[in-house]
Amino acid sequence: FGKSHCHEGRQSLERVSNAETAKAEVTICLARNLKGVPYAPFITASQRNEVERAVAMAVMKFGEELKGKYYSLRGSASYTPMPKGMSEEVEKRLGDARLLFSEPDSAMLAAAGSVPDGAQDWPNGRGVFASEDDKVAVWVNRHDHVCVVVRETAQPKAAYARALEVMTLLEEQLYAQGHRFDYHPRLGYLTSACSLVGTLMRGSVTLPLKHLGADEGNLKKLSDDMLLQAKQVGGSWELGTVPELGTSEVDQVNALIEGVARATAIDTAIGEGKSFDEACA
Repeated sequence: FGKSHCHEGRQSLERVSNAETAKAEVTICLARNLKGVPYAPFITASQRNEVERAVAMAVMKFGEELKGKYYSLRGSASYTPMPKGMSEEVEKRLGDARLLFSEPDSAMLAAAGSVPDGAQDWPNGRGVFASEDDKVAVWVNRHDHVCVVVRETAQPKAAYARALEVMTLLEEQLYAQGHRFDYHPRLGYLTSACSLVGTLMRGSVTLPLKHLGADEGNLKKLSDDMLLQAKQVGGSWELGTVPELGTSEVDQVNALIEGVARATAIDTAIGEGKSFDEACA
């Protein structure tokens, strides 16, 4: 990514592949930061609380387009309508739906020489908007100021489309309050996590891959070739996007769609008795 290169901004869904894959659990995360507001670890408690106030007001205006509710984290005292944060029941519900985030491991970050940027003044100023169907969340002040999370059993393109829809709704409501997302015309969306600068997107699909996953080395080799990363989650495998400056959201979603289709086909072929090399041919 040289001086002459320029990040490709958000692109039309028309450029996302229409190739169908087996329906599986898909997760799409799109993060953004507000222009003029410091990132962690330099954001102050009052600035963090103001981000929470602005985002909570924005999501409450989603209306019929996306029904849901904003919950401050349990124990938070920063959100006036919910002075003690979410209840234990809501915390369990969101945790079971994997729509909740937890406090960063401050000891681990400190040992690595990092400032525990996500743990300052915990849990104040942080919360989650959750849709009524528990498939969409908007995280507030986890690491970035906001992060739209879509987690559902679907095609990757459909999950990405829903994430874009929610982000557009959020952007419109924040714009009405005078806020803008921090965007650089050459670098893309900005964040304190250098590896994510550009799209600030993560996407993953969880697959059983019973046969391909039996040889971790081959699966990791294949995922590298497909510009994805493979991670074992319980008895399944998670194929995820690899953030790279200069690639667009569409590039990353297409890599995920193509990679899932290829990995599934190879897994099936190995199950039918072919070797890894034969299945890949």
